[in-house]
Amino acid sequence: MRYNSNKYPTTKERSCLTPNMLLKRISYQPPTDASTQSQFPFNLAWLNQLENLEFKRPVTIFIGENGAGKSTLLETIAYEAQAITLSNRGFDQLTEYKWIDAFAQSFKLIWTNKRNSGFFFRADDFITFVRETKERQQEAIDALAEIDRRDPQGHSLERMPYANALYEMKQLYPTDLSDLSHGQSFMSLFQARLRPNALYILDEPETPLSPQNQLSLLYLIDDYAKQGSQFIISTHSPILMAYPEADLYEISVQGITPTKYHDIEHVQFMQNFMQDPQRFMYHMFK
Repeated sequence: MRYNSNKYPTTKERSCLTPNMLLKRISYQPPTDASTQSQFPFNLAWLNQLENLEFKRPVTIFIGENGAGKSTLLETIAYEAQAITLSNRGFDQLTEYKWIDAFAQSFKLIWTNKRNSGFFFRADDFITFVRETKERQQEAIDALAEIDRRDPQGHSLERMPYANALYEMKQLYPTDLSDLSHGQSFMSLFQARLRPNALYILDEPETPLSPQNQLSLLYLIDDYAKQGSQFIISTHSPILMAYPEADLYEISVQGITPTKYHDIEHVQFMQNFMQDPQRFMYHMFK
């Protein structure tokens, strides 16, 4: 179908994604203990309105102000889904998630087709991931050098696991992640790790990305959503929010409610700002 500058495709005209959700629904049952309900994260206001949340499309995007609880929701879904983190560690190996077990017991995940592939992505974890990847690479290089020192002919079978590890890293990341800019390494990660028929839980993936790279990320998300993958995303990015095939939900004290792109306060603010940025600058700094 050809598009022209005077007409954008309607929802019906777009080749819409075929609903193929892996995760179908989450439900919440509050604890009976009143003292527990008054503690974080059980005291998040939107929990009072939450019973069931349906996932109807391959891409679901949560929006909301800082502190609304977007990350808490995604972390809990990832924990209950037994999603791996970037470092391939389970949540039980991460000390910052000691709180999550008791909270997650109040949630139930209902699946259409549970898969163990995919991962949980949190922007804050990425720098650690790059550093650890570089350390694993250097450890393999040092181990090979030591083996070759003992066996200059290179016949030792000890070489195999270290050589394989280096080969796999090179295949995944042809350019060393630590040699790329922050935004470039983010994109390299997603290009290397996204797969069909997998569940991806992404907490503010736009953090280091330029507007152009945010569009590139959307292209990747769209491509793999059409191949059966499901994406659950929290974001502050109006660019990611604009993805036409996503269900948008706003998290606030009123609960988790469906919303439309042009009704989002953050989008309205950015539209007003971009129309006349100097007006904002004048009133702020006069």
